[in-house]
Amino acid sequence: MSHALGLKILWLMVAICCPVLYGQNSQDLYPQVFGDLSARNLSDEQLSRLTELAKTYGPQIEAADEAARLTDAQRLAREDALRQVVATRKKGAAAISMIAQAIQLTDAQRQAAKLTIRLRQEFDAQVASWLGAAALDNPDIAVSENADATGYLIIRFSDAVAIDRERIESTGMTDVLALQTLLKEFAVGKIEPVVSTALIQTIDSKHAKLAKRIASYYRIDARQKDERWNTILTQLRQLDEIDAAYLETKLTDPCGTAVVTTDEPYAFRQGYLDASPDGIDARYAWQQSNGTGCEVGLTDIETSWNLDHEDLSTVPMGLAYGDIKHGDHGTAALGEIVATDNSVGVVGIAPHASYVVLSSWYKTSGPDSHIASAVLSALPLMYAGDVLLIVVQRSGYPVETDDLDFDIIQLAIAEGMIVVEAAGNGGKNLDAFTHPSSGTQVLNRSGAEFQDSGAIIVGAVNPRDSNNRAAFSCYGSRVDCFAWGKFVTTSGYGDLDPGDGDPNKTYTRRYNGTSSAAPIIAGAAVIVQGLSTQNLARVVSPDEMRLTLSNPTTGTPQGPDVTGHIGVMPDLRKIIDDRVLESLSRHGQ
Repeated sequence: MSHALGLKILWLMVAICCPVLYGQNSQDLYPQVFGDLSARNLSDEQLSRLTELAKTYGPQIEAADEAARLTDAQRLAREDALRQVVATRKKGAAAISMIAQAIQLTDAQRQAAKLTIRLRQEFDAQVASWLGAAALDNPDIAVSENADATGYLIIRFSDAVAIDRERIESTGMTDVLALQTLLKEFAVGKIEPVVSTALIQTIDSKHAKLAKRIASYYRIDARQKDERWNTILTQLRQLDEIDAAYLETKLTDPCGTAVVTTDEPYAFRQGYLDASPDGIDARYAWQQSNGTGCEVGLTDIETSWNLDHEDLSTVPMGLAYGDIKHGDHGTAALGEIVATDNSVGVVGIAPHASYVVLSSWYKTSGPDSHIASAVLSALPLMYAGDVLLIVVQRSGYPVETDDLDFDIIQLAIAEGMIVVEAAGNGGKNLDAFTHPSSGTQVLNRSGAEFQDSGAIIVGAVNPRDSNNRAAFSCYGSRVDCFAWGKFVTTSGYGDLDPGDGDPNKTYTRRYNGTSSAAPIIAGAAVIVQGLSTQNLARVVSPDEMRLTLSNPTTGTPQGPDVTGHIGVMPDLRKIIDDRVLESLSRHGQ
């Protein structure tokens, strides 16, 4: 069934278990919980059965998830370890080891996480059997502009304004008189920095200007004022002290349905590893010197992973920030890239990557963190040239449609990281996207208002339909590459192999969405970087990597039957045989 749907139904479970928290009954929650299910013509009987099922599984999942969470002491230990990592300039596997040792997950926490995932898989399997998995194949497509609003307003102070961060952090009030007057007039909640001072201080001094800009973003709690959001934003934008103001949208996983390689029983299903036009030809890259990703690291920005999955057991892996929403979205994404070359399950595109940093924007209490905090926590652990994967969307669009997301991606690029970003499942033309704050078309490459973050934006195709663009995939001149957005076989979920009830041994054949496409391109980037660093003794820059992976002469074109530009799927065989990396080196690109 749809992973996005699974998350929505999980919120239904929480609402049923905690009706006071939401102030609504489950019937009132159907529109916001089930989203696009109304378009699938579910009957009253089906909705009733889902509700009863949620009542059965909801309390069990909540209890298991709570038992699996990090304690306050573990969170503090992780923060201390991160400070030590920054102070001692440790990176990669060494940094991951320090953080993991500081957290010290207990056996009870690991068992509770395993139970949480198993219960969710059981719930998903029953829903899929009732509704029919085929009817839920497509990822959700975002709808109205405020449907995914968090209820928080984001503002950016102008450079000329001196902001007392300490006062705002301690009191939730600002000394900017015009703004404080406006906030009092509308009786909104407190104001707070989007990114903490501690994380701002991790930014290298050479990026002082960008650090100051990132520090100027603040969040206003307007959750109880939804009927006045537009009015408040209009007045905020009229203040001289405010450079930008916009409504924050929810972060979601842009995911669809989940319900030597001869050793792995499911590797033959991994067509995205095959030669063009089917895949990126990772199998050819593996035959080259260091074509498996050695000495290159990966950071995954999302929320849910199974740290104990049998096919992710050998790569050094650790959580740098946030909380884990125990599940398999990240398990599946990582399986595409770093699944172990062993005798079980699948094999990753770059199985010998040197480490994986996990950084989550999810928090178990209060509003979710911003992507910026997750990225800033990971950057000190990474080496220049490593790959930072953002498998998140905002209201069906790529995350960089948010100003602060854009700025933080620019910072990662400035630090030399290869940023791979999902295009989102909104099915939108990004050339026509109008920025909510400035009113400009910032994603149209041919327009005068175009803004380039430097990230590689990835769309999705249906591999069983001649690589035609999947209807849910965003498109436009800003999209650089595409990969499989349907029928991806990888670790987790259990619709292909339920692992005899053990979530650590499950596999899927239905991982979909730009969630499945972006990791394929990230895997290709890890391989290309490994080939260059080990064979040419040079790190491929973010700009070089994007040029290489999006080059039409060394990539597979999208199918002709569905309009909407989504670039090419890189062909590693052509990139290697045409000596593209050597050409970049000779020309000093």
